[in-house]
Amino acid sequence: MGFQLLRFAGKLAPGALKILGGTGAAVGVGAAGTATVLNTVPGAKETFGQTAEAQAEARVDAGKFNRENGVLKSGILEQGWDQVLGRTDVASKAQTYSNKKIEKANEEDLIRLTKRAQGLDIDIPTLGNNESAASYKAEVAEALGLVNRTQAVIADGGQVQGPITQASVGQAEATRPGSVSQLQKRADIERAEDLLREANRDRLSQDRYLAQLEATNTRNANQFAIQMAQQQYQNRQLDMRDARDSRKDKMAIIAQIMKGLEASGRAFTY
Repeated sequence: MGFQLLRFAGKLAPGALKILGGTGAAVGVGAAGTATVLNTVPGAKETFGQTAEAQAEARVDAGKFNRENGVLKSGILEQGWDQVLGRTDVASKAQTYSNKKIEKANEEDLIRLTKRAQGLDIDIPTLGNNESAASYKAEVAEALGLVNRTQAVIADGGQVQGPITQASVGQAEATRPGSVSQLQKRADIERAEDLLREANRDRLSQDRYLAQLEATNTRNANQFAIQMAQQQYQNRQLDMRDARDSRKDKMAIIAQIMKGLEASGRAFTY
């Protein structure tokens, strides 16, 4: 009778069969008969969704698996059927299925992370058995963010020293040419260079002023020397003129005296 029921149930929708096998209350057949059919007829467990894998997936999807402690919260009826049908590894298969489900949910980010992390020294996050879906998602997002920041640093001409971590990337960001600190440092250097150029211009201006002042003083001194030489020449001309005039006067006086003596001599002669 149980075999006839199996043939009839095989024609039903898979969902209906799973419900039928899951409850163990097969219509017209007792629990013992159902267990006998499921354990002896090839493919019966698969047809009714009574394999350990199928039950693990169903209970994980129903939220009965606690990832933090790895405990599968099965009801009394489910535990009984697990024992009757020899499903001793439902919990481990629930762990495996839960891992695959979480990894599938993060598959796009993992693929993106793996591609972008090529050539970088970074650990790709792996899902731990007791790790929650939210924690793993956060790890993947953090790693992807680190890779993106690293690539941005490299694009700016920077370099990350050692493995890719929050600390190494942060240090690289602070020291890359385009970082705020480096821009401030560059601005300080440029300001210092501006001040140095201004100081040089001031010194050159002062040197130029002193040179101009010295040239002016030299020119004035030369002009004064020329004026003194001209004055001395003029004085010498005057002295020579006075001496010549004095000699002329003396000669005129002598000539007059000679004429007087000559006249006196003639007077005595007569």
